[in-house]
Amino acid sequence: SYFASDTMAMATTSISTSHGRYVRAKKARGVRRGRWRTYAEIGGLNVDPGTAREAMRWAAETAGHVAELLVRTHANVSSGVADDAALLVWTAGAAAALQGAKTGAEKDRGMELRLPERYDPEASAAFFARKPVLVLTRAMTLGMEAAGFLLQLWIDENVARDRSETTERLRAKQCRELAVRCGPTYVKVCQALSIRSDLLRPAYLEAFAGLQDDCPPFPTPLARAIMDKELREAGQGTVEQVFSTISDEPIAAASLGQVYRATLKETGKAVAVKVQRPDVLESICLDLHLLRMIVPIWREKRRINTDLVGLVDEWALRFIDELNYSKEAANATAFSAAIKQRELNAVTVAEVIEPYSTKRMLTTEWINGKRLDRSTEPDVPKLCGAALNCYLLMLLDTGVLHSDPHPGNLMRTTDGRLCILDWGLVTEVTEEQQYAIINYIVHLVSRNYESVPRDLVKLGFIPEGKEKQTEDEGVVGTLSSVFRQLAAGGGAKKLNVEQVASEMRGLVDSYGNIFRIPSYFAYILRTFTILEGIGLQRDPDYTIVQECYPYLARRLFTDDDPRAKAALQEMLYQHGRFNAKRLRRLAGEFQSFTETTMSSKELAEASKKELILSPAVKELLSILLDTKGNYLQEMLLDELVAVVDAFGKESVLRVGRSPAGQLAAGMLQRFEATGPLQSLFAPILLPGQVAASFVKFDERDEAALETGQAMYELFEPTILQALETDDIQKLSRDRLERFLEGVPELSEYVPGLNAIVLRFNQKLFSRLWQRATGSVTEVQYYRTPTE
Repeated sequence: SYFASDTMAMATTSISTSHGRYVRAKKARGVRRGRWRTYAEIGGLNVDPGTAREAMRWAAETAGHVAELLVRTHANVSSGVADDAALLVWTAGAAAALQGAKTGAEKDRGMELRLPERYDPEASAAFFARKPVLVLTRAMTLGMEAAGFLLQLWIDENVARDRSETTERLRAKQCRELAVRCGPTYVKVCQALSIRSDLLRPAYLEAFAGLQDDCPPFPTPLARAIMDKELREAGQGTVEQVFSTISDEPIAAASLGQVYRATLKETGKAVAVKVQRPDVLESICLDLHLLRMIVPIWREKRRINTDLVGLVDEWALRFIDELNYSKEAANATAFSAAIKQRELNAVTVAEVIEPYSTKRMLTTEWINGKRLDRSTEPDVPKLCGAALNCYLLMLLDTGVLHSDPHPGNLMRTTDGRLCILDWGLVTEVTEEQQYAIINYIVHLVSRNYESVPRDLVKLGFIPEGKEKQTEDEGVVGTLSSVFRQLAAGGGAKKLNVEQVASEMRGLVDSYGNIFRIPSYFAYILRTFTILEGIGLQRDPDYTIVQECYPYLARRLFTDDDPRAKAALQEMLYQHGRFNAKRLRRLAGEFQSFTETTMSSKELAEASKKELILSPAVKELLSILLDTKGNYLQEMLLDELVAVVDAFGKESVLRVGRSPAGQLAAGMLQRFEATGPLQSLFAPILLPGQVAASFVKFDERDEAALETGQAMYELFEPTILQALETDDIQKLSRDRLERFLEGVPELSEYVPGLNAIVLRFNQKLFSRLWQRATGSVTEVQYYRTPTE
């Protein structure tokens, strides 16, 4: 508007003066190679050519935006006037940027302007404090870019009222282009949203999906120059000396780099070569610096408990680490060793070729396959399950979580395995955090929502000083309602949004804002949000909470840590009573985990052998019949002893109700009346007293019988199917012997079975003796979880 007003003459005079200085300075230098030093002289400064080049580049970019904006928004402004206005902005911006650079350099006594390779918010702030025009230019650029798009959305919604599919597709395409123009930081955000079918409309999902591995590439000659430089510094020669062939164009381009297919000269092996985009560090750090400036204002205005600056720093730390391909190589190699040790054969990673990998260049074996979300093979659902189990294993076992699981990084290989790519973004989880998360998952899958508030305190979701508020019935009731809806499946699309919003508003009105997101949990939340999005694409009712069951079963059955034992007790004991149905489900999910983590080749070989005992059943038996014993085994033995004891007492009670039993009871009462003469009748009285003690049948014995009946009903079909009979009472000794002879694998479990029988007899005899002597005690696992 200024340049189109009555003050145009004054503006033109300023432009002419600046342009004249520009032309005279350039002619004075005369040579092209000195142009940046020449431009520096426009501002009357004496700074190094590198700083001048940087300042001019940003000033020119801003000037271009100004010219484009003037022509686009003001019809009465000619392109010539717009160019002159751009030149003025360019000159003034360059001078200001150079002056800022010079002042900063003088202040730091010649210290070189450089960003650290490891994210450091203070160093980053100091770096950009010396570049105020650069920061302002970027903020203005982002503001102008976003404002235009948001204005178009507002017009569609409120003026044109155009909600057609065609318009939505156009806006989605524009939004994708906006993210690409804004740079890698915003491309990353769109990548995370691209699989959230419960949060975004289909047009946006389709538009953002291409950003996962199809970002605009940078020129191949520049990529080759970077490869040459990296290989020379690693002492490996040049691209031509290392590779016999390399693709002319990138196979895929992502937000931080692009990938070429090549063949190693030395071995003839096909490899993937990832090359980092040039100047990406400064671009990302600048966006993160702006975010750190904005989020405190947002936090104060919205009265948010979450440490937003901490979240930005946590994300920034991982994000900048992605730029170090040496760390990515180390992460991939460590995970490969971890899954081999745990026999997770359904999952693999690309082998790193270390001699040809550096900080800005990564060479790995070439993986033949197809993106998981685009594959039509019948084993894709199994691989989705393997993906979740694998990520739970990373989160709760290895403690190093791959935090970028978008579909572009999950591939189905030609041999039917899941390959996880791109290990640049990972987050570490401590052991204390792991067990806190295990308890949280246990409470969710067992629908014990009343305990969730305590879990949130342990996980750090409740700020200090507000822990007691989570014990209030109002908080517990509201959170139980919300988590019950979340656990039902279907993602945000299936939520009763109005009800959840109303309940949370009521919570805030009554107790204030008592929640926050701990910084360490941000990437965990992001990772499993993405995994849930992948599941929802295949199943609209997908529930990630219930899909955690297989890994949870395996972890609780095999972990001897007291915290895991307490979690197992909480799963199997409900209101102090053993829950046989949960045991049955845990056993089934344990088998599911084993089968899910086996490769397609292993499953095919197992089916060819026609084994009566599947690998999953064999692994479960190895735990239940372990000769050394384990916590699960002890729990089940104690429950079995309680069942046998209660059954014996019931049998005695049944006999006592018969005519003969009535007569025996009368005789016993007469003998007890003899007082001092009882010792004479001890040989007769003792058996009766023992029997009488069994007649004291209480509610705990009833619970034990119910447990025994439930366990029998749950496991009977499996037993009958294995024995090929429809009635266990019709099973002959010959049939049982033939079954045992036909299952040679059972022989390896005989020592464990003998040990189990011995321990059972010891426990049963001890219980009967204690009952006879009046000192019997009940085992209460649920009430003493660490014993």
